[in-house]
Amino acid sequence: MCWAFMRWAPPLADSSKPSSFRRVPMRRRKTGQSAPMPGCSAPARTRIRMIWTDYLFEPIESFRAFNYLKSLDPRWPVSVAVADVGHQIAQNKPDTWHRLNVRAWGFVQSNINGAHDRQTHVYSEPTICANDTDTDQNLTAAQQLEGRTPEDLSHGTMTINYPGADSFTELSGTGDPDGLATDPLTPEIVPGSAVPPPCRVSGAATFSGRYSALSETVDRHVLYVGLGDVQVDYVQTGVTAQLDARVWDVAPNGTAILVTRGTYRIDPAKGDIGGTLRLPLFGNQWNIELGHRIRIDLSEVDTPYLVPGKTPNTLNISDIRLVLPTREATTLTFAGSQTSA
Repeated sequence: MCWAFMRWAPPLADSSKPSSFRRVPMRRRKTGQSAPMPGCSAPARTRIRMIWTDYLFEPIESFRAFNYLKSLDPRWPVSVAVADVGHQIAQNKPDTWHRLNVRAWGFVQSNINGAHDRQTHVYSEPTICANDTDTDQNLTAAQQLEGRTPEDLSHGTMTINYPGADSFTELSGTGDPDGLATDPLTPEIVPGSAVPPPCRVSGAATFSGRYSALSETVDRHVLYVGLGDVQVDYVQTGVTAQLDARVWDVAPNGTAILVTRGTYRIDPAKGDIGGTLRLPLFGNQWNIELGHRIRIDLSEVDTPYLVPGKTPNTLNISDIRLVLPTREATTLTFAGSQTSA
């Protein structure tokens, strides 16, 4: 009997604590053929629990693993669940952990007597922040979504076209206070605290060396769910470069809360020779409320979370677009305005 778990724990009475994490290597198999893990008599049952807001274990990696296994066999017994749990940057609400652990335990029980091919699902819960200025939301609500693939969670897109252009070097973004404010391991959660830590808030609407821009006011409620990406046209000189992105939800009172982020290493030796760059985001399930705006930050340095590039370079970007998958089956387009310092 073989199992492959990523962040799994049984449904304990106190299920608010994340369990240990380990990766198990997968082996290729042809569609329709059984290819067990080494030493196993059947395909590994795989339960993947990843975190929308834990940037040390990004959902994009679990989605890639899910899609890879399903490409080998559409009925491979693999299940994925994503929610606002994990390291310090996540809220780790006990109700959320309990629901995830109950689902994980059900997956174990359904496979405990032997693996069997099955149609499985991707399960998602939203990030709902206590400090999002919305007093009407139920902070413990599940708002559960399911799909047969990660892509099935969304049915439409929201595109924001941001104006202007910018030029970076390997030092651009150094000293940005929002880097420390959004680090996954800072600050630490107080053990035993009954109140989840607030979602990360921006302390600098603009910063020298960083491109920042705001969308126009969103004229309806939009449910962002999935990964999304930032697309830019670019010209780069030097050995390598790095482009880091943060996406913020800005309330009418100006409070900006981190929604997601992403990073891309530009390497001409790997074929990055200019043109259009697509920077994948880590994703989330997030309610964008009527009257809010979406801010994007771009730079080459996002410390202490990411190790910055060390090779001298110049990176020129323009024609900046943010594309977010939405639950609603609509194609929305919004304009933006640059606010860089």
